[in-house]
Amino acid sequence: MNDNGAIFYFFPGYWQMDYRDQDGTNDWYDGGCVSVDSADQYLEEYYSGSAFDMYDGCNGEDLTMQMTASCGGIWVSDHPDWFYNGYYYQDGVWNGHPHYTDGMDAHLYWLPSGDGGWWQFDNREQDGTNDWFDGGYAWCDSFDTCDV
Repeated sequence: MNDNGAIFYFFPGYWQMDYRDQDGTNDWYDGGCVSVDSADQYLEEYYSGSAFDMYDGCNGEDLTMQMTASCGGIWVSDHPDWFYNGYYYQDGVWNGHPHYTDGMDAHLYWLPSGDGGWWQFDNREQDGTNDWFDGGYAWCDSFDTCDV
């Protein structure tokens, strides 16, 4: 979500922006869209921290994008199940820690356990208290210190 409240998400073939509350399965782009060949197009420019230009093909205008500390997202790539690849934005808190979703029913969440816990991928509707990990899991000593 950007500072203006627009949700930025990947919809096959486009990075789209919309202001409506949604799960990412709708082809909504009230805030514009950028046609791309793949979800990782522009990724290098995005993570560089420098401003870069893109063309909003839905609204017919030039855009300038720059990653800032307020983005609150994670990029997942090379997952063995392609469904879990993509950009995850923070969508609230589960178990006292950030919960991330890609807007298309994939969740990445922290499940505490003993002296550490598990970062888990799952695609079911839930609140994060279930030990569900359809997309896999990784043990970490703490939610913010993980070598995955």
